[in-house]
Amino acid sequence: MRLSPCTHGIRPPEFPELPWINVDAPLRLEDLLGQVVMLGFWSSSCIRCQEGLPAMYRALQRFEGRPLQIIAVHSPRFVGEHDLDYVRSAVGRVGVPFAVAADNEHRISRTFNVREFPTIALIDPRGYVCRVLRGVPEPLQLIDALEGLLGLTDAARRPHPTPMPAQPSPDALRFPAGLSAQDDRLAIADTGHHRIILTDTSGEVIHCFGGPEPGFEDGPPDRARFFSPHGLALVENQILVADTTNHAIRVIDPLSGHTDTLAIMPPDAQGRIHAPWSLIRQGPWIFVACAGTHTILRMSADGTSIEHYAGCGDEDRIDGHRTTAAFAQPTDLASNNERLHVIDSTSSALRCLNLRSNRVHTLIGKSLFEHGQVDGPSRTALMQHPRGIALHKGNIYVADSLNCALRCFDPEREELDTLDAPKLDFPTALASADGVLWVCDTHAPAIWKHDTDSGTWERLELTWPDNGDTAP
Repeated sequence: MRLSPCTHGIRPPEFPELPWINVDAPLRLEDLLGQVVMLGFWSSSCIRCQEGLPAMYRALQRFEGRPLQIIAVHSPRFVGEHDLDYVRSAVGRVGVPFAVAADNEHRISRTFNVREFPTIALIDPRGYVCRVLRGVPEPLQLIDALEGLLGLTDAARRPHPTPMPAQPSPDALRFPAGLSAQDDRLAIADTGHHRIILTDTSGEVIHCFGGPEPGFEDGPPDRARFFSPHGLALVENQILVADTTNHAIRVIDPLSGHTDTLAIMPPDAQGRIHAPWSLIRQGPWIFVACAGTHTILRMSADGTSIEHYAGCGDEDRIDGHRTTAAFAQPTDLASNNERLHVIDSTSSALRCLNLRSNRVHTLIGKSLFEHGQVDGPSRTALMQHPRGIALHKGNIYVADSLNCALRCFDPEREELDTLDAPKLDFPTALASADGVLWVCDTHAPAIWKHDTDSGTWERLELTWPDNGDTAP
């Protein structure tokens, strides 16, 4: 995080007319005079933005009852992020407890000259911008800056209450974002409930591990704790878990029900956190897609060694040798032994890493700033912020998240198609087993069973046992 010098004397104009979320009426800077205002600029598609939210939340807790108003300004990177219903769902998925301004045209962002996400701007009680913090905030630095500003005012806080979202029943899914299938079993990352659910293919719940509150603890199902788990891999008699916000790889033994920590990922050389988003087991190795550092790590199956494997760390779409190639927020992996297929969310790309030649090349996708929904040959096809991938019956299926679509890439014809599907709100994860393609729709929330031969779709309904052994 870089802290700008004090910039007293710059008084921003009033907020433009925008849609607001989590407040009963739009906020106005004029009404906030006498309070300290913290503006956090973020995008729902940006993983690093989500890293900055905990620091803002800690500030909310630390200064409860003080004259501090926190506002999250949603500045979309993709066209698909403009839809207000989508933004409302994303606010719930990411867990934003502040007032949210939907700044689709970047009007507030331009006023504050925001060039990097996340960015935090602090406004003093007189209404002047006094600090701009670019990058993921360091919590103590942010707390110190706010403490100093709050010492300049003795105004009473004029609260703008944030309505608490309705909590779903514990036997319902909450923003599920990970899937893995093997034989007659399906593992679901119930990310909003911070738990892993193991079911059979009819939806009968076999076990539930962790939840409903976040944490970091090993142990039996009712004691284990996860924090926003995403990627899963059902391998032999294990469930491997990319425990994203804990920056750890966990392993569950479905027979004993015990969860253990296989590895904890320290920050990289630049201090960036990895945010492991997906993982896949191949032979003696586990490959991990790290959305926070734009890299792919390789670790031994027993967790004793972990190494940087691919990606130079820059956020870009650059092909070449695996160590110099650049990825842009990789969020899912699939493998057919010699090739590791990578979903590159920010570049809206499907990439391929040849494990023999060590070369990365792009199958679909153009650049960080080119996206859309275009079928056809790979050289012209476009996607928009895809997140999930599965190899199924010789084809590569992609959860094209912000296009709310399921896409199919035929590697022989090198063509991309959009499949007919039920209404999908935000598909993020896929899994294939026993001739069935499973689709996770995070915002619905729903898990779909798709027969690609007949074209039929069936929504999976979870059935919880009557005994307390696997109760959520």
